[in-house]
Formats: sequence, C-alpha cells, structure tokens
Amino acid sequence: MEVWLSVDCYSRTIGPALSDHDGRFRFENAPAGRYFLLASSLAQGDYIWNETPLTEGTRRGSMVMVGPEIPGVDVVFRIERHAKVYGVVTDPYGDPLPGVMIFALRRMWAFGRPYLANATSTGRSDDEGAFRLWSLPKGRYRVCALQITGEIPLGTVDFKASGPTGIHVADCPSDGPFTEILPGEERRVDLKGRAVPAAPVRMSGIEYKDGESRSVEFLPIYPPDETRSLFFASHLVVTRSNDGGRGSLTVPPGRYWLTAASSTHALAERIAVTVALDRPNIFDLQIGAAPAANLDVTFPPGNENAQPQVGFHDADDPGAAVVYPSTQATQGAQTHPAKITLPYPGRYWLAVRSEMCASAAWAGDVDLLKQPLTFKTGQAIVVHVRFEKPCASIHGRITAGGVAVPRARLAILVSGSPKNPGDVFVDSTDDDGKYIITGLAAGDYRLWAWKQEDEESGRIGSLGEIARQGHRVRLKRGETKDVDLRVMKIKGRSGK
Repeated sequence: MEVWLSVDCYSRTIGPALSDHDGRFRFENAPAGRYFLLASSLAQGDYIWNETPLTEGTRRGSMVMVGPEIPGVDVVFRIERHAKVYGVVTDPYGDPLPGVMIFALRRMWAFGRPYLANATSTGRSDDEGAFRLWSLPKGRYRVCALQITGEIPLGTVDFKASGPTGIHVADCPSDGPFTEILPGEERRVDLKGRAVPAAPVRMSGIEYKDGESRSVEFLPIYPPDETRSLFFASHLVVTRSNDGGRGSLTVPPGRYWLTAASSTHALAERIAVTVALDRPNIFDLQIGAAPAANLDVTFPPGNENAQPQVGFHDADDPGAAVVYPSTQATQGAQTHPAKITLPYPGRYWLAVRSEMCASAAWAGDVDLLKQPLTFKTGQAIVVHVRFEKPCASIHGRITAGGVAVPRARLAILVSGSPKNPGDVFVDSTDDDGKYIITGLAAGDYRLWAWKQEDEESGRIGSLGEIARQGHRVRLKRGETKDVDLRVMKIKGRSGK
C-alpha cells in the first residue's frame, strides 16, 4: 500500500511511503504544514484518512499537523477491501447479450435528497454476455445494463408509435430493490434483458438558419421523494442534435422536461411534456431569439468585505445541484453586482455564501428563503441581498445512547422546506462528536443528524421523508445556541 501526504485531498504532494508487512508506514523530514493522508493500491483502491461520505464533486477527510515542534502523529488508517459484482446478461430467450454497457449505481445523498451515482468505471459484457465490475465501495446499489441498437424510421407529421425500438435494458435503477454490498464481497448479479418500448417524437416551431444546429434533451420529471440519478444512462436521458428539423428521436414513455438550445443562442426553453405510445408526440417549442433569463444581484453599501458568492438551485428539479457561476461579484463604491445568466426560464432558489451572514434575499416583497423566484423568457430581475452582523451560530454534540458519535453527519436546512429544499448545508462532527455552524442569519432552521455509516450505506432518505426527525432551532440576531442532537433512527440499519 502506498501512502502520500496531500495538501488538497487530490494531489500527491509528498511520498509515497510504503507500508510494511504489518501495515505500518512512516514519513520523515516532511516540511511543516497541514496535510491529508492518501492511501492507494491497485487491489484495494484509493482512500483518504478519516474520509467523510462524498458529495457531488468534493472529497473530505481529516488533516494532520507536521512540524519540528509537533510530536510525531500515530494514526490508524483503516482500509476496507472493495467489493466486486459479476454476472451474465441474457436476452428474454436466454441467449447472451454481448457488448452491453454495465453500471453499478450507488445510492448516495446530497442537496437534501438521495441520488444514484456511477460508483465505478463502465463495464461491458463479453461475447458470452459475462461482465465483472471491481473496486466497489460498500453501499446499496442498483445494477443497470443498457444497450441502444437503433432508432425507428422517420414518419410523417401524423405518425403514430408502433412497437418497441432497439433500446434494451437488463435492469433499470428505478425498478426493484437495492442490492446491499458489503466490503470485500463478491456478489453475482445475473441480468435478463427486456425491450423497453419507446415512442417517436417530433419538434415543431423550430426555425433554422443555414449551418445552425439545435440540441434537444428530455430530462425525466421525478416524484418529490423518489431516488433520482445524476448519471445519464441510468434514466435514459435522450440527447440528439437535429439537422434542419429533419431529425427524429425515440423516447420511452413518461413525463419529461423538454429543453432545446441552438448554437447561436443561450436560451433553452423548457416545457413539461408527456410521451405516450398510443398517440403522436409532437411538441411545439416556440424558440425565438430572446436572451436567457438574467439575474442581477446587488448588495447594500458597506459590505466591501463580505465577498459574496451567489448561486441558484432549480426548484422544479429538487435533486439538481446548487450552481455557483464562475462570474464573481465586482466590487464597487456603492454596490457589488453579480450578473448571472440562467440556463433556461423556471423557478429558482438562491444560495448565498459569504464571510458575513446573508439574511433573506428579496426582489420586491418575495422572501427567497421561503419561496423561489420565477423567471420568464428574456426577463431580467434585480435581487437585493442584505447582510447583518453579528451573525448567529449553533454548536453542540451529536450522540447515540448518550455517547458522542465521532465523524457523524448533520444537515441544516437554510432555505425552502423539507419537501422542496433550497439551500442545504452539510457538515461532520470532530472526533469528540462536536460540531459548530457559524455565519447564520436570524431565523428558523431545522437540523438532522445521522451516523456516517448510514450515509455510506445509502440509507438516508430525502429531508421530506425524515422531516419529523428534524430538530427545530430559532435564532435571534447574533445569538449562539447550544444544541445537542441524537442520531436519527434509520430504517434497516444493521449492527455491522
């Protein structure tokens, strides 16, 4: 096993130190500083010491101090062997399906609700339909196999759906129970292919210029508490580029958000559509040259040190991430404007991060912590964000049976409701089970706490599902409250 010192959880700054037969390693004469510890091997995968569960695009772990005046640090780096999934893919008649893409989708948690993410590199079945996926961390999975073999021919404007297309799946992550996989386990999962009927769709109302192309995308509309997937193949998102309006798409039946964008305009007009098998699916997009919706955020004078960062969160797609545009606020004498171009009209929550505490953002009389803003095509809205000092804070311990829980997880709902969360901040306790949340404006908040193993195993549901287990806290301006939390009772929790 190789062990490295890292300054950012990703780069291998100093090392490697090789572990001996007893698993011990040692760094000598390392420059003074704070480091993460990384461990890596071909057989066991990559690890971060005291790593907390992953959220989209981030990695976290504990740091160690190194320096001439600091005593040597003796850490215990526990490694769990990765699991493997193997099996055979066959068609409905029992014949092997070669060349099928295989995905192991792990149930994780972020943005206030669970989602499915691809936990390993994509595999393919061989000429006998056999597949094998390795380097899987423990957790709850759905195994998915996908094969797209073709599209049906183009029809006239009054065409109707007729029979299944060449889309075959062996297992879809929205169907069936989860498979719980333990560390080091080798689990056989045989998959039986089935044809998914899909309907032809056609777009009208699109005007093309010579040499211009438009992309069309169907994103499934999920029920509020359904586990969603951030990985395209798991829910059969269909994306195609249409040439002159002559292209054709085939889409499985269901409810979708339909978007379309051109190569010359940022606008992507989104509408809710239903694709059915028993009728023509013709959708009028009415996309013009109007600009995308623009959000102009301003801050009151006297906030030169606030360094605000403003993001937005799609209220109609609760599982989507909070997006922080690369455009930074420009400091000026009177205000700090931050101009944001939204990808398409719709309803959005705002998320504000700052060194100062941001209270309710508003446009007119709209409280953006309690309800989202609605943007129409080509609309520009000015939103004011006010700050207050001193900020409020919450600190305390997380316990289970009266005993502190080290590296427990907690979530605080900053805006929105448990059923439709806006901004959700998630953190971990230290080795003594203590936590602290600072930079809060006056208002009402809800907090939840659970064990790290419950999040790793994928047993945490949406905030809507666990709303009754949340702890309510009301904060006044500048107030500090001591709030001890008990980890929630998680359905299906094992003692392993």
